[in-house]
Amino acid sequence: MPVRRIISHDNVKPNRGRVAIERGPIVYCVEGVDHDGKVLDIFLPDYAELRPEFRPDLLGGVSVLVGTGRRVVRDESGKSTPKSVELTMIPYYSWCHRGANEMQVWLPRTIDGAEMLPAAN
Repeated sequence: MPVRRIISHDNVKPNRGRVAIERGPIVYCVEGVDHDGKVLDIFLPDYAELRPEFRPDLLGGVSVLVGTGRRVVRDESGKSTPKSVELTMIPYYSWCHRGANEMQVWLPRTIDGAEMLPAAN
């Protein structure tokens, strides 16, 4: 089954400039437990490729999507810059089974929609 990008309609203001990911009938999300506790600073550029991977040891056995996204960070001067981040997307129905944490279904497509983490100390 192909991985599909569903681009939100511009009239849906909270999701403007965002994309959701589906494979077959399954909607996927990113969850903080797989990304150092944070996902609101992650964006998924249009060129990012995602591939399915079965994980028998995860949540009783699920197909995840893996690939490289981008994470926005702030340097010591306060400037925001993107860096690569390895993404693991899980089926939306299975989120929060590993504890309470951040989650996103509608990912920003550009750095402008991602939240910045504080500068490293």
